[in-house]
Amino acid sequence: MFACHPTCRTYGLHDKPLGSVARQDRTVLQEWQAILQILADNIQPRSLRLSFICDTRDLQTARGIVESLGCLPLLRGCSIRLGQSPDWSTSSLARSICLQLTGKTPQNAGHPTTPHLPDEVLEHILSFTELVAPFQLEWCPVRGLAPFDCCKTCTDSLWGCCCSFYLAAYATGCTCWRLPLSLFLVSKRMYRIATSIFYSKNTFFIATTHSNCVVWSLEKPLSVPTITTQFLTRLPSYALPHLRFITVGFLDFWPQSVFNHRAIADLKKGLDIMAQNLDLSKLTISLQIVSAKGFLTNKSVDEWIQACHLIVQPFIHTSRIKRLFVYISPRQAKHHEPVLEKAVLGDSYDAVQHGKYYAKVPLWYDGCSREGPIFQADGQKVWDPKEHGNSDYDYEDYLNFM
Repeated sequence: MFACHPTCRTYGLHDKPLGSVARQDRTVLQEWQAILQILADNIQPRSLRLSFICDTRDLQTARGIVESLGCLPLLRGCSIRLGQSPDWSTSSLARSICLQLTGKTPQNAGHPTTPHLPDEVLEHILSFTELVAPFQLEWCPVRGLAPFDCCKTCTDSLWGCCCSFYLAAYATGCTCWRLPLSLFLVSKRMYRIATSIFYSKNTFFIATTHSNCVVWSLEKPLSVPTITTQFLTRLPSYALPHLRFITVGFLDFWPQSVFNHRAIADLKKGLDIMAQNLDLSKLTISLQIVSAKGFLTNKSVDEWIQACHLIVQPFIHTSRIKRLFVYISPRQAKHHEPVLEKAVLGDSYDAVQHGKYYAKVPLWYDGCSREGPIFQADGQKVWDPKEHGNSDYDYEDYLNFM
């Protein structure tokens, strides 16, 4: 089972899945039905929020479980999990009973016909759907795009997760974002328009040097990082001309590392591919350069700035792009961001005026959560990503080795 967050991973596994044949399972079901009857006799309509976790062995058991919930009055909110693995039939069952218990059961309206909309109108409408993610979408060679992010509010407690992406579950209060694949399957015309919107409206994040990328690629040699070129060569050829926003991340960056120099060389090759396949005059590129060290001395700041110039050097010899945003950490070198941007796009270029600080945040930037600290409904803090760092792999040792 995949987990949305460390709390779910640590505490989310409870009893074995429930069946309907074994005597002990039937006893549990009888006890649960007695509890349900007590709830039904004592709660007021639309006053209770129910988070119900019951992992089942089969669909028949799941049906029996959800049918027993029908005795409850209307609920204020409902989250139901019926399995620890994604399953369309079981998730659909959980969704149906959640909507029924909260009075939101959709009416069968048939299949009304709609007038044929011009492509321009349909494209404008679809640009307001989840085809456009609220975050940057990170790409890595092993898993490709990560077109999903858990909202962490599927239940009141993270110990019993009801995320419908990873589990056979449904929650009425869930706001998880996921790529609406169904829109691509409506028709060839819809597929063409949806593809254009997805690749032109979203920002794609490529982490060239990052501990997570190293972990993802442990089964292969790490001598030559080619993440930037792999991203561009693995995308469908018809998608490349639509690209408008790309972020290249040099995370855990350190100037002396041979690994970083090879990543810069790979970026140059990636720019050559972009020049051949993309309209650079419409392209916005962001560079996130984050130090592997928390603090820099005055001497190391100078080395760091020189290394940053090496990163932007290939852009100077490439056809003019629309916008370049450079984000540097730590703060000692942050004042050099405008210098790097102007070196590529000229002295009159002002990145702030072009929307530098309105950019979307990366989806998996910290490797765990886009939200930072997570709180229960009662305000209790249940998880801080900083307390659950990736300690399985010492990336700094690898940098020193290189």
